[in-house]
Amino acid sequence: MDTRHERRKHRTRQKLLDAALQIIDTSDYNEIGVLDITEAADVSKGTFYQHFRDKDELTQTLIVKGFEALRDRLKATLPAQRDPEAVREALRVVYQYASEQRKLFRLMLGQQAPPALNLLAFDYFAAVIEEIMNRDPSIFHFVPPYTPEIIAQFAAGACVRLGLWWLNQDDMLTSDEMAEITFRLLLRGIDFEGEA
Repeated sequence: MDTRHERRKHRTRQKLLDAALQIIDTSDYNEIGVLDITEAADVSKGTFYQHFRDKDELTQTLIVKGFEALRDRLKATLPAQRDPEAVREALRVVYQYASEQRKLFRLMLGQQAPPALNLLAFDYFAAVIEEIMNRDPSIFHFVPPYTPEIIAQFAAGACVRLGLWWLNQDDMLTSDEMAEITFRLLLRGIDFEGEA
């Protein structure tokens, strides 16, 4: 049972996460200090350190929470789908999530966070894809030697780069259009002289 103290602690932690996300989206990550985050959250520096070791740990928490939310959406969507609609629907979910959570998605996969945190985000995304493929292998048709791990790495790389490109465009395509583009590229690759 949650006590009042635990609820207050949770609210304070969430205030810090929300404030950090706001600041990170509009400022250079390397120039942001703990003081900037605590001022935006209206808490003391001491309070910050009760919740996080440093700014990178807070950022890592944002990244992990973001991918957990995305994984939950994907899991809720996929059971009703079958190959290749499962892939198409998963991509729709990913791009819709990126559209709704632009700041978070840019943080998770963009240039704002240090390379180690970007790698964490990429690895987490690939692991989510692989977990979904392994949960019901009948959805996908693997052609040896392409294992779920290899396919997950490839798909994560394609989605990350296309997603970041898309989020930085002024005349943005819709999330459904991006999902369809990615789906067609993943399914058919690049057609060289009519042979694919």
